Amino acid sequence: MAGGGGLDGGGGRTLATYCHFHLGSDARLAPAIVAAARRGQRVVSLLPSATEMVAAVLGEAGAAARLVGVSEHCDWPAAVVAGKRVVTRSAVATRAGRSGAEVDAAVRAAREAGVGAAHTVDVAWLAAARPALVLTQDTCAACDAAEGSVHAALRAAGLGPERALTLRPVTVAGVLGSVRRLGAALGEEAAAEATAARLEARLAAVERAVLASAGEEAARPRLLGLESLFPLVASGQWLPDQRARAGARDALGDEPGGAARLVSWAEVEGCGAEAVVLCCCGRTAAGAAAEAEQHLLSQTLPRHFLDTS
Repeated sequence: MAGGGGLDGGGGRTLATYCHFHLGSDARLAPAIVAAARRGQRVVSLLPSATEMVAAVLGEAGAAARLVGVSEHCDWPAAVVAGKRVVTRSAVATRAGRSGAEVDAAVRAAREAGVGAAHTVDVAWLAAARPALVLTQDTCAACDAAEGSVHAALRAAGLGPERALTLRPVTVAGVLGSVRRLGAALGEEAAAEATAARLEARLAAVERAVLASAGEEAARPRLLGLESLFPLVASGQWLPDQRARAGARDALGDEPGGAARLVSWAEVEGCGAEAVVLCCCGRTAAGAAAEAEQHLLSQTLPRHFLDTS
């Protein structure tokens, strides 16, 4: 660091100060300055998983201080999201006790009416709040505001789309990579690395337990994962990966990282599943169980196959 000085405004008051940094004098200096600047950024998270990642990396107190806006689906940790501005809302009412069939009908009607995006973004609030970092995704346009909608909203608010960080994991390893990417964006790379390392250690413990108990691949149970019962959708992205890591074989033969997909009753009946796990998108465990009663048990599979936990 070289010379510094100030402009004396009289009466001992300094109106301005300056100093010069020779950034090349130490390779650690520039990254440290960037990280320090990022630690002061205000953050908006438009997907629940990113909100929980921020809390995991910063701690709940740190996350509560940094986060200024969330999506309507962000509900955990409660202490972090309490009182935060809700920046996105679904263009189609998907809650308030609606069944899967009712939601599906509403989504179809919205598309036929020309509704282009599944979620609306509060552009006026973005223009006033001017967050430095907006967390979004492009994995599913139906679940949360997607990258394209968020970029358009940022432009409309007079902010650049470069303020958005798109998280796009499709496997468990990708989720851990997203934790590290988020940590870099927050200026907290060391904390993010520690968080990811703890999760990797837990996963490794599960893998060892699975190898010890499940044995060969052929001996592992055939498991069918569904994320919707109306329409019938086989769960994708990281969920097949989770099932494989837990010691199961995918009954439909879907590979980790593949997209969720519509399946037929014939596929379900013929897949030879020994168990079914329901991870119904937008549904509580009780809601998923109720949908199973209506759409699944009456069709094909015995009750003891289901795990709605």
